Amino acid sequence: MQSSKLTQTLSFGLDIYTGSGDDLQTGCLEARRIRNETNRLDRQGWDWNDIKSTVVDNADHVNNTTQLIVDKALGELETYHDNKDDGWGRPYPYIDESYPMVMNHGEGYQLSVDEASESVSFRVTALKRNFVRGTLKSSQHQIERLKTALTDDDWRVGTAEVVKKQDRYELHINVTHETAEVTAKENAKTFIGVDVNEDNVALTALSTDGVEDTLVIDFPEIKFERHRYFTMRKRVQN
Repeated sequence: MQSSKLTQTLSFGLDIYTGSGDDLQTGCLEARRIRNETNRLDRQGWDWNDIKSTVVDNADHVNNTTQLIVDKALGELETYHDNKDDGWGRPYPYIDESYPMVMNHGEGYQLSVDEASESVSFRVTALKRNFVRGTLKSSQHQIERLKTALTDDDWRVGTAEVVKKQDRYELHINVTHETAEVTAKENAKTFIGVDVNEDNVALTALSTDGVEDTLVIDFPEIKFERHRYFTMRKRVQN
């Protein structure tokens, strides 16, 4: 066995009661501007440290959130530079779609458990002095996993991203188990089978003793997306 941190990304819908989706849209548009500005300055040959300090000074996000958005944009550029000899394309200098707001827990966003309702409340700083508040929506399994991460010393709640999915916004939260024990790959005795269905994704852990555990992730959007692309394909064919 080897000690290793395990990180999982949990996805939540947002039931907003203070602020609105428009505030989140404004925040994601500012994140897009930050991303595009980072790419523009990189193409002009700026040093990356100078890029970060300059962009942070001129952003409407709180400093920590701006730094994380710049880091995400620079990460895209770093991937390009590391793989360009293999034909990896340079990131587009300008994107016109929404870009995720990346935030640290306790700074750009805050979570708290309401024991009375067993729900998890959120506060997202969409821009400086602009807050969006509400409760998270997801499967009971993901809610319980997040509550464990918030209350158990072995877990840590890390960065999160506000992501636009179709016409709504989601909060994708990274949670990490700090002291997980993981078997080396060459000594693995358990395998995970994945079954992608129309309305869910099913995962089954198998060992020489049989089925160890099963998890079904309901995802009704799969059916909607499948029908949408089917319709698009038929129209193109016609």
